[in-house]
Amino acid sequence: MPTVLTSTFQSNQATRVGGGALNLTNRTTIAGSDFLSNTTPNHSGGAIYSTAVLSVTTTNFQNNRANANGGGVRVLVNATFVDGLFHNNQATTGSGGGVYVTGAATGIDSAFTGNTAHNQGGAAYVTGAALVTGATFTGNRATTSSGGAVNAAAAIVASTSWDGTQAQSDGGALYR
Repeated sequence: MPTVLTSTFQSNQATRVGGGALNLTNRTTIAGSDFLSNTTPNHSGGAIYSTAVLSVTTTNFQNNRANANGGGVRVLVNATFVDGLFHNNQATTGSGGGVYVTGAATGIDSAFTGNTAHNQGGAAYVTGAALVTGATFTGNRATTSSGGAVNAAAAIVASTSWDGTQAQSDGGALYR
């Protein structure tokens, strides 16, 4: 299982396939790292595109951009995010400004601030169940659709704050 520790990925770009910084095909753990200003102008996953289970701890995703889904991270299976920061990431024509997960997602003690999705889930779009605890969502936006902060097929939320999130249609904070 690949592991990425205390690394910085800044201003990287993938022009053909997703993952401006990393394109992952094996289960991966990332801890104590920074993903800053990475882009994928023609695909998903501004910083990371993963086709395998992803576990991320104490990692920052800031100012990443994807033309399609997952401005910060796009995961095609389950993902866990613990004690992270997703700030000012953008899915310019798709969903999931901070993260887009096809499967289940867990977010614990993480902050999502100022993320934007053109479609659904300004901070996060999850096609499976979302478990969110101890998180903060501030100033996230879904500019043309639902789930200003989170759009998920199912959601369990505890000890989480929502402030200034907005959606063009349904669920200014959460749409399920």
